[in-house]
Amino acid sequence: MAEEPNDNYDILPHSEVEGLKEELRKLKEFELQPSKKMQVTMLELNHKLDKLLSIFEEAMHSMKHPTSALKEFRDMQQSIEKVQEQNSDIAGGIVAIADLLKKGKLPDVKKPDLKPAPAPPGLPPLPGAPPGAPTGLPPLPPLPPLPPRK
Repeated sequence: MAEEPNDNYDILPHSEVEGLKEELRKLKEFELQPSKKMQVTMLELNHKLDKLLSIFEEAMHSMKHPTSALKEFRDMQQSIEKVQEQNSDIAGGIVAIADLLKKGKLPDVKKPDLKPAPAPPGLPPLPGAPPGAPTGLPPLPPLPPLPPRK
């Protein structure tokens, strides 16, 4: 009887086995030297890791002393609550005015007499203005006409 073949390997041509052995020998002889690009990349990576560590240290410090961050958060929360209250008041006023407009029951509002504001002291009266009229700077002269287009 013939021996049973071992199924743990496939039969490879001798030339391919020799080629693989030669490649393995070359790889073993090749001394790994870091290239300039790899050195620069490693330095950049080191710098970025240092930055990341400093961020974590700062976060750890702020976690140990949460009073300042917590105070800022509470101040911001109080400001937001004030704005919400103001918005609620404004919305209530708008709804009340809208209801009055729908019913046609607006209260009689006396319009104030609008008078021009007095000019600041020290400015001369406008030329040709009646006495008691507001004072101020004289009007600018008219602009000259534009030249014709070519």
